[in-house]
Amino acid sequence: MRNSPGPLLRRATVGVLAPGVFCARARAAAPPAPEAPRLPFAERYHALQHGGIVRAAGTAVSTRSYVDVDSNPDTYNSSRAEVRPPDGARVTYARLYWGGNPTLWDGFGTLDARFGQEVRPRGVRVPKGTSGRAALVAHGGDRGRRADSLTVSTGRGPNTVLTDAANPRDGVLNSTISAPRTPPSRREPSCSNTLGYGSDVFDLGTALRRGGDQPAFRLVSQRDAAWAGVLFRAVDATE
Repeated sequence: MRNSPGPLLRRATVGVLAPGVFCARARAAAPPAPEAPRLPFAERYHALQHGGIVRAAGTAVSTRSYVDVDSNPDTYNSSRAEVRPPDGARVTYARLYWGGNPTLWDGFGTLDARFGQEVRPRGVRVPKGTSGRAALVAHGGDRGRRADSLTVSTGRGPNTVLTDAANPRDGVLNSTISAPRTPPSRREPSCSNTLGYGSDVFDLGTALRRGGDQPAFRLVSQRDAAWAGVLFRAVDATE
């Protein structure tokens, strides 16, 4: 998302890593390419520009049943969530992700006791003392089962575990939708326990204080069988 023009002194390097589908123009005579058996959990977008990332998240499951908020009789469940870009902002890139039965989540990264998901953005240098945010979308985590974490490193010093009031350091996959210092966006249903779906934004805080040229994000789950859906990060850079 690009901010309105102005003499801004800070820029953000922005990236989105997630399963998805790319479209490309094919030559007229070329046969259609075969469908890939699996789309990797890899970078989908990277940019250096004024601005940052906004997101909306929601779930169509309540504590008792599926929720249907529209008036369409052909749908047995539906939900709503609102995206709120800042005033004067212009959207430069947008994606929509939807999850259902795990057997249909082609490309989602598996998390279990043996395998985590680690992403190392290439060509990104993190200045010392910079700030930023990171966020994840994951499926399958259960509230109260402590053995999962999201960590960040820059190639200098130890990893930093991301945590906040809504997400324990050893229980990040806890069925919450949260963001720091941000008014909650409107969503329907607005359950506090999202029953296995999680979408959380974290301040990177002091995790980037040493700087470095090998940033890495790692999500692991030691007890829950879970799936990583989306990881994004926005890191400030000084012009």
